[in-house]
Amino acid sequence: MKVTHKLLETFSKECADKNLSIFLLSKLGNYFSIPANPNNSISNYSGYILNIDGEMFKAIENIYISGIDGKKVPYEIVNGFNYFERLYDGYYERFTLVKNGLIYDVESQEEVIIDVELDFRWINDYDDMGREYRIYKIDDSLMIEYNKYRDNSLK
Repeated sequence: MKVTHKLLETFSKECADKNLSIFLLSKLGNYFSIPANPNNSISNYSGYILNIDGEMFKAIENIYISGIDGKKVPYEIVNGFNYFERLYDGYYERFTLVKNGLIYDVESQEEVIIDVELDFRWINDYDDMGREYRIYKIDDSLMIEYNKYRDNSLK
């Protein structure tokens, strides 16, 4: 996979994509890290992680474009230092980490399927008991509400 860095000058290098990850960090301590190749899983600490009063909370596991044949694999990663892009034939994804959020853009000549894998939890809370998700729509927005209880009794 080709990796291109854009700063004062642009330079590129071919890299093996097996352990290649993309990482953005905000001044607030939030970070976004995903595998360059969406088919690779690199770490339990990947995703969109929020710093809430010094504690790390995971909200998103992964975001990627998929098709009938599975997850699409980009041919190039562009590191703009305050954003990164995954380039494909005919389209690209751009990820930008801002002060209080993550901006995800897709530019495409055709319709694409975007998968967003959510994983709401404190970073070291691997217990899936008592997790409750409520999904509903308000106007043109999809709302996802998450509650965590001590156990599956939901109390």
